Amino acid sequence: MKKSLALLLILVLTTAAFMITAEPVLSSAETVGNSWSAKTPMPQPACGARAAVVNGKIHVIGNSIHYVYDPATDDWVAKEPMPTERLYFGIAVCQNKIYAIGGGYWDADVGWVTSNVTEVYDPATDSWESKTPMPTGRMSLSASAVDGKIYLIAGETGGPSSIVALNEVYDVANDSWTTKKPIHYPVDSYASAVVDGKIYVISGFEGLYHGTLVDYTQIYDPTTDSWSMGASLPESLRDGAAGATTGTLAPKRIYVIGGGPEMVALNLTQVYDPENDSWTMGAQMPTARGWLAVAVVNDLIYAIGGSPYVMGSALPTNEQYVPFGFGTPAPSNGGSSPEIKLVSPENQTYQSASIPLEFSSNEPLSRMFYSLDDAGVTEVSGNTTLTGLSLGPHNLTIYATNEAGNAGISQTICFAIEEAEPVSPVALAAVSITVVVAAAGALVYFTKRKHSKITEKTE
Repeated sequence: MKKSLALLLILVLTTAAFMITAEPVLSSAETVGNSWSAKTPMPQPACGARAAVVNGKIHVIGNSIHYVYDPATDDWVAKEPMPTERLYFGIAVCQNKIYAIGGGYWDADVGWVTSNVTEVYDPATDSWESKTPMPTGRMSLSASAVDGKIYLIAGETGGPSSIVALNEVYDVANDSWTTKKPIHYPVDSYASAVVDGKIYVISGFEGLYHGTLVDYTQIYDPTTDSWSMGASLPESLRDGAAGATTGTLAPKRIYVIGGGPEMVALNLTQVYDPENDSWTMGAQMPTARGWLAVAVVNDLIYAIGGSPYVMGSALPTNEQYVPFGFGTPAPSNGGSSPEIKLVSPENQTYQSASIPLEFSSNEPLSRMFYSLDDAGVTEVSGNTTLTGLSLGPHNLTIYATNEAGNAGISQTICFAIEEAEPVSPVALAAVSITVVVAAAGALVYFTKRKHSKITEKTE
């Protein structure tokens, strides 16, 4: 009986303590449009590495480094490095395989030595394979994939006066190289991106080896094998990096990030609109750096690694940028948009800081995001729980893409969080007394019943 009474007393005290102290944990971490936020750094610093995206994951590759970043889980894993160590090479993705072409390595006796190596990585098997080398070994260039072909434009062959105008093209299907029309103004250390099948070569050094910085936007059209000029970017730079949004979850733009005019890197975000051939400036990157890698996943931009100045210490920094107009573009891939319905939260007031987030669609979805209080977006893999909600009014919208890449937007739900009415000490005491009395009554009842059974047995 003493043991039962002790257990009952522990239960009553635990219940009372929970009623007094249980509170939600606040953990809100929303992003804001045209803004930067820090993500999990690389396990190892990198400078002069390149980035490529396969199946929504970012591969950062350079020298003996090969790490894969998953934006959905914000973590990194190590993978098989390139067979040939090098930096400042071209990188491109075709048919879910990564092609690393050219580049260079540092030799203490002769300086930078360029390479013509073509190596391809298969994420499915975590293995590398050598392919036909590029005709002209070069570094400080970019690779651009368009319709099954990879374009290696300009760059430097090594040493003074080595910047070239070459446009060498690798055909993935038959492992062969051809030559196309050279670039108007030979450059190296430029930024580059592809939009609607056209290749944009932006800024960089022109002329002699690391000669004059230029503000050119040079545009190559592979279908016509022709070059044209776009508007000049606001700030000329070397060793910045670029990424393009697709028009699915953000309007089509090219974002040129980092780099600098001379020896020290800047934190600029320069934004080019291909539709109207104009430039503007975005929010500044938190960490000024050049020689970095940039990747785009679901129209969110990631700036990884780099260094604050020439020959400076490499950084492991990983920062995410939410571009202008994220979540609001019209569908542009043909077909219809998915219909997204928000089930929870509803248009009502809640007395909890944790609310289930539940939604449905009329077709399978490939990517899903929510925007809370118009403060940018957070990616989710499905239904989840919103935690750490502050007191007051809120609004919430779901953005998603179907398997064809078309964007759908749910209705916006307005709800509120109010503080739960506190339980007064008198009421809590009354509840506790009621529990104790009821428990005591039950204990007396079972004790009497046990005593009665014992009496029956002894008779």
